[in-house]
Amino acid sequence: MKKIKRINNNGLSSQITARLSFGLAIAFFVILIVLHFLEPKFNILGHLISEYELSRHGWMMSLAFFCLAGSSFSLLLAINNVLNTKSGTIGKWWLLLISLSYLGAGIFTSDSATGLDQSVAVKSSIHGSLHTLFGLIVIFTSPIVFTLLVRSLVHNQKWFKTSRRLHWMTFLTWIGLVSFIASLVVFNVMKQPTTGTWVDARTLVSLCNRFMMLTYCIWLMVIAWHEMRIKKQAS
Repeated sequence: MKKIKRINNNGLSSQITARLSFGLAIAFFVILIVLHFLEPKFNILGHLISEYELSRHGWMMSLAFFCLAGSSFSLLLAINNVLNTKSGTIGKWWLLLISLSYLGAGIFTSDSATGLDQSVAVKSSIHGSLHTLFGLIVIFTSPIVFTLLVRSLVHNQKWFKTSRRLHWMTFLTWIGLVSFIASLVVFNVMKQPTTGTWVDARTLVSLCNRFMMLTYCIWLMVIAWHEMRIKKQAS
């Protein structure tokens, strides 16, 4: 009886943390939409989402990063017992690093809100450098972590049924990252804002940055949703 009770408690606990992860990911998405309307000048011309932290409503962007930190950590708690492979072990510790990086990005702000305006000289600071470091960890390593975690999850019989969907969702995060990198390459090749083309190169960077973060957010939601469904079916 004690063993059955412990299993049920674990299932309930992972269901709660999965719901928390799902809810916090949605909260990030909602906050970002609200900031899009409150701070329209930060939406285009090379501004990244982290620059919202330097706006009049900067606390909201910090809160959004904290939401992603909580979502990532809650998801880690929810699926921890299923990650029994080597890739899963690496992935869950890496996901913890991602969570801490979101937390750091919310605590430390960037040095400038000038977007990709290269004519403005920006003096680097410790807090700005830390923000950049945390941002680089999130941006360039998240798809790697997602790949490792999905590779481990699909080894579980209950998760294997959704393997195709999970792989496609993970592939979408790679597309998000590649699109952002490609937009930076396009901007650096053109050097200056483009005229007479369908979109300003700086705006392309802003759009791809938001698309990338959206794919990361949706990945967290999809995994949390499947965990909730699995635990609901088991209860």
